[in-house]
Amino acid sequence: MVRLVLVLVLFPPLVLAQDTTLTLTKSEAWRAIPLAGYVEATRDTTLLTNRMAEVVALPIQPGSHVRQGTVLIRLEDKALQQQRAALTQAESAQRAALEQAELQAGRMQRLLDKGAVAGVQAEQALLQVAAAKAELNHLTAQARQLKEMASYLEITAKSDGQLTELNIGLGDIASPGQPLGHFVGQDIRALKVMVPAHVYQGISAGQWQVQAAGNEDWTAVSLISQVPIADARTSQHPVYLSVPAGLLPNQSVRVHLLLPSEGLFVPEQAIHTRGNLTYVQVRTPQGIEKRLVRLGLPFPDGRRQVQAGLSEGDVLALREDHYE
Repeated sequence: MVRLVLVLVLFPPLVLAQDTTLTLTKSEAWRAIPLAGYVEATRDTTLLTNRMAEVVALPIQPGSHVRQGTVLIRLEDKALQQQRAALTQAESAQRAALEQAELQAGRMQRLLDKGAVAGVQAEQALLQVAAAKAELNHLTAQARQLKEMASYLEITAKSDGQLTELNIGLGDIASPGQPLGHFVGQDIRALKVMVPAHVYQGISAGQWQVQAAGNEDWTAVSLISQVPIADARTSQHPVYLSVPAGLLPNQSVRVHLLLPSEGLFVPEQAIHTRGNLTYVQVRTPQGIEKRLVRLGLPFPDGRRQVQAGLSEGDVLALREDHYE
């Protein structure tokens, strides 16, 4: 390793306080690679309708948390209302016709038993009953179909969750397939992180930490699964982590991938700066020597990796108080 030795005669004398030493040996430190994570919701739904209908009620405001079954958007289709009303009348009339046909069939059967009518008349009465039942079944099937169509006019929450977005207002005419809003369930599916291809190869030796927005603490999490094929658009690999308590669906989180690095590391207590110069104090047989060094960025534990200026076995002087 190149040794950068310089006697800094321009520095004022240093006052040593509680002097301790550290002998440099090769060790391991964890390098933190910042990444972005996203909490995926189990239910992430775009609210749609299959009808051309008018928006008549918006009982829930965007951002509100609701329970399953809560009405989010209510629409009105006047043509469908008229069809349902007409069909309801037709069903009532057909039930009355069926009742009359059944009464007539019963009467003809009694007359047949007494020999007052021919058998063919009784059979015709039974056929009328069968025809009336078939027509009523047909009307009932139409009513079920219209009821299903009407269900798209009342858009409800399919689970507990949050209405995150509304794209329509009262009086607007919604079209079939038009996105009306967005709903996110409260259950979490996974914590997804996109990892650059040049980092992905080393994640098997890594450790993971996450920090939710508004939280200063970092929480250790584990790797659940990874996708070996990178996204063609971004050349990044999707990675899925365990979800710590306190995260919310659709929340963005900061992620640290900690990768091990081996080399010589200098603690913050040994580092001095003077303008653009960085140096440490090295104990030699001749006494304290100020040594210029080149160091990497700080690791999470505060240590910095030696890039030039020091060798294994060098003894650093560490002090609690020092002048820069």
